[in-house]
Amino acid sequence: MTFQEWVLFYPSTGKEWWIGLLVIYTIYYLTLVVSRPKVICGGEKLKEAITEFCPIFFEYYWPTIWAFNNHLTTILRGTLQRDPKLQYDRHMLQLSDGGQLALDWLKMDTDNTTLPILVIMPGLTGSSRDGYVKYLVQDGESQGYRPAVFNQRGNGGVEMLTPRTYCSTNTEDLQEVLDYICSCYPDVPIFGLGVSLGAMLLTRYLAETGENSKLAGIVAVSAIWDSVASMSGMEYFPNKQLYSQYLALNLRNIVRNHMPNILKKFSSFPYDFQEILKGKTILDFDRSCTIKVFGYSSTTEYYGDGSNKRRLHLVKKPLICIQAEDDPFAPHNTLPYSTFGENDNTILVTTKRGGHFGFMEGLFPLGMTWMNRAVRQSLIVLKHSKF
Repeated sequence: MTFQEWVLFYPSTGKEWWIGLLVIYTIYYLTLVVSRPKVICGGEKLKEAITEFCPIFFEYYWPTIWAFNNHLTTILRGTLQRDPKLQYDRHMLQLSDGGQLALDWLKMDTDNTTLPILVIMPGLTGSSRDGYVKYLVQDGESQGYRPAVFNQRGNGGVEMLTPRTYCSTNTEDLQEVLDYICSCYPDVPIFGLGVSLGAMLLTRYLAETGENSKLAGIVAVSAIWDSVASMSGMEYFPNKQLYSQYLALNLRNIVRNHMPNILKKFSSFPYDFQEILKGKTILDFDRSCTIKVFGYSSTTEYYGDGSNKRRLHLVKKPLICIQAEDDPFAPHNTLPYSTFGENDNTILVTTKRGGHFGFMEGLFPLGMTWMNRAVRQSLIVLKHSKF
């Protein structure tokens, strides 16, 4: 008997079967998927500000009911989102080592140069051209900030002028950008908003500079806190196939696209181009390129140095961190919950679901995500609160 014959022969049974599946799925969704975020905060003043300005952190998060799996929400967010229409004013910044990067300032209706500045740092291979970055730019503008997107060397149409790349442990380029902004707008407060690698760099900068930070505070989304554990997880199925190989391809393309220009200008390099192009994963790229550019003896040493959980206690300016416990890059067992609770300047907000800055919600997640609503409220805290 075929399935169609079975449904026709036992119409009530077939109908009940589908209803039963739907009931089970709904119960699973309501009991194990929908939940309130966890909020861990060491300082009372910061906690009071979060309570006042961020009701989203105390409400139920309803992930997209048909795509709450961590891999689905991570991948589909970028596929389904409709990009906002934005225009930028690009400023090329020449760096002290001869390299360059680009700051893309949002073209705004106002000429008010006293607005607080929001430096937005994308993920590993992201730039101002990416949809999620454009939404973050809109988030900043909506809360009265003047957004500027930090485009790394070789990304977003930025030509690489030297063999130097970028990594998760070196904040020299960020420091030069902040020095430049401060020289142009000495009396304007500067804040940071970072995703993934961008969140890691902003957090490291806060830890390195302490009270002397040129950033008045940051929002960090989907940061990696234990790089050793996270990069180890990227070597196994399905993370290796879904993320590591894809991101490594993007990194290789950056090198491949700029290789001819670099070969014309330099006779020696810290790495072997052919070795880089043969790599398949992020680990391969870091082994053949990153550790050689930045002077590490091994990827183990590099990833160990890149684990910000060890320096979180050094942060002296407000840090609002938003994470999903099912993030394939930074799962819950790698998050430094206790350290966040011991620092008066930091707060950790975790959702049960959300993936790696996926955070989709609604039946048709074509626009803003839960992350964007959370970022907007977090920016209110940074802008209007005194700590």
